[in-house]
Amino acid sequence: MNTALLLSHISELLSEYDEQNRRSAARNVDEFFRRRKYLGSRDRKQIGDLFWFILRHSRAMDSLLPGIRDLSALERRQRQLRMAWLYLDRDKAEFRDDDPLGKIFAETRPETSEIKEAIGDIKRSFPKFFLRRLIQLKDPEKERELLQKLLKEPEVQLRVNTLKTDRNSVLATVEGATEGLISPDAVRLSGRFGRKSLSAYKKGWVEPQDEASQLAGWVCAALKPNTVIDLAAGAGGKALHLSALMGNRGRVIATDIHYDRLKKTAARARRAGAENITLMSKKEVEAEFRESADLVLLDAPCSGSGTLAAAPDLLDRMTDNWVRKLMLVQKELLEEAHALLRPGGHIVYATCSLFSDENEGQVQSFLERHPEYRQINTGELLTQAGLKLNERALIRGPLQILPQDYSTDGFFIAVLLKG
Repeated sequence: MNTALLLSHISELLSEYDEQNRRSAARNVDEFFRRRKYLGSRDRKQIGDLFWFILRHSRAMDSLLPGIRDLSALERRQRQLRMAWLYLDRDKAEFRDDDPLGKIFAETRPETSEIKEAIGDIKRSFPKFFLRRLIQLKDPEKERELLQKLLKEPEVQLRVNTLKTDRNSVLATVEGATEGLISPDAVRLSGRFGRKSLSAYKKGWVEPQDEASQLAGWVCAALKPNTVIDLAAGAGGKALHLSALMGNRGRVIATDIHYDRLKKTAARARRAGAENITLMSKKEVEAEFRESADLVLLDAPCSGSGTLAAAPDLLDRMTDNWVRKLMLVQKELLEEAHALLRPGGHIVYATCSLFSDENEGQVQSFLERHPEYRQINTGELLTQAGLKLNERALIRGPLQILPQDYSTDGFFIAVLLKG
């Protein structure tokens, strides 16, 4: 495909993303390529790479657009596309005389040096409220490393389903698979993950799950519960992991305030051979398990600020007010977890957030409301389970995984014991 046509496709993809109210970018990309089966793998990669690069750095590039409010959405995206093309030092494009995109590419400002300076100033790629809420690391270099990691395309991370196979078998059969860095069930692949094209996924051997997220299951398993309630189960990823870690013994109760989300869990459980998962509505759970559950896993709805490397489009939908509303939901769910838990049981509170207010802030607020609880050292539980973590992970009660620690999502886990 010639360069001008390639750039035209990227412009179309960006326009479709904006027109569909910036919903899941990954879904947009999948649908875009599904309707254009004539595109080869090389063209798809180039289009995808430029699209994701622009989403990651759109705010930095916007800072170079004077009068941005007077630009249409299409004009803004086409100017971003020009800047990304220059920044990445791609080949010069030859356009037809009547091609509007060609006229934009013929502009002389901003210059390449200005573009490189703007994108190199990492904080320009993030909104101010995000930087204000971000975990305080007290070391400017570590903060810069964190932001850099959030702007970098991550490896694909999968969880091996030990109900059907083991990691060595997956490593031997999945081309390019390598061992994870911390979870014994994790494997990694380079590039983006196509579920339909991976036979190991169709067989139920692997599930997409970030390696840091897998640690929540290992924490729960280390506490050796008989009955676990996954209180915000969503599509059931952690319930499936718990089922495998428990060897299909005991009970894993998957529930969610949006019961329709659990439909995917049933299909995924069948494929995975997970037989100890029960899907229940919130009302059914409250009626059966009042103060009786051994463990409540609350993988709380959160900002997802730790997942930006894989989902940079989240920043297009994230607002300060939205985060505040999520924090109210987190507080309510912690109270629900408390009501379901027996004395001597544990709440495992987890988020994929890098915002302290969603993490330590919520835990501290809960402990102040419920002095009968105390925190357990999360890192020590994982060490007892045979996982190897860096020293920073072992010196405090809750566990905060940073993206630069193991090239994973940012992830937080706290364990609360009910007295």
